[in-house]
Amino acid sequence: MLKNIVTQVVCGIIFLFIIVGCAPTNKPVVTHTNKETPIPKETAPSAFAHYDTYRPEVGMKKHFVNGPDLLYTYDVVAEDSDYVQIIITLNGAPTTQIYRWTADEMTLVYEQVGLADQEGTLLEEFLEERLDTIVSTTAHADWTIIEEQTTLQLPCATYHDVLVVSKTTDEVVGANTIYTRYYAPGVGLVKETYEVTGESGYKDEAVWDSCVED
Repeated sequence: MLKNIVTQVVCGIIFLFIIVGCAPTNKPVVTHTNKETPIPKETAPSAFAHYDTYRPEVGMKKHFVNGPDLLYTYDVVAEDSDYVQIIITLNGAPTTQIYRWTADEMTLVYEQVGLADQEGTLLEEFLEERLDTIVSTTAHADWTIIEEQTTLQLPCATYHDVLVVSKTTDEVVGANTIYTRYYAPGVGLVKETYEVTGESGYKDEAVWDSCVED
C-alpha cells in the first residue's frame, strides 16, 4: 500500500508537466506548419513581458529530487527564437515537450511520449497546440502569478528574481490539488510543489539538485 501511495505522489507532482500522465501514448508526430495558434484577446494578469529571461540553456540536464530520491530528469535538447524542446524522463520513460517560450509567454504546445529519436530536434516538424499556458501577456493563462521577483534558497544554490506560479485543480474528489512552480532566470524550473487539501491531504515537492553535474 505504501508503495502505491509513493507512486501516486511521484506521478502527481509532475502531473501538469506530463499531461498525458505516466502511461505512454501512440499519438503520431506530424509536420509543424509554422502557423501560430490564434490567441484570444484577453487582459493578461501581469505586464511583466520578459519571460524569455527564464529560459533554460540548451544542454542543461537537471535532476529533480525529493530528499535523497531522484524523481525525474529534465533535459533541454533544442531551441530556436520561439521554442524550447525538453525531455522529461520518469522511471525510464521519456516524454518530449515543446514550449513556446518568448518574452510574452510560456506555453506548452507539444507533448509526445516515447519518441524513437528523443535527442533529435522537432522544432521544424511538429503540430502546435496550446496545451497549458503558464504565463502570457496576450492570452488567458492557466496558471496564476504569485510572485515575480522573489528570492528562493535551495540546498545547492540561492536564486534571485524568481517567478512563482500556481494552479489549482479539482482532480481529487472533495479536495483541491495545488501545483506551484518556481522559475529562475537563465535556468528555468528549479522547484515544483504539490499539495492536496482536505482532511487526508498531503504535500510533496520536487527540487532541482544543482549539485549534480552530468
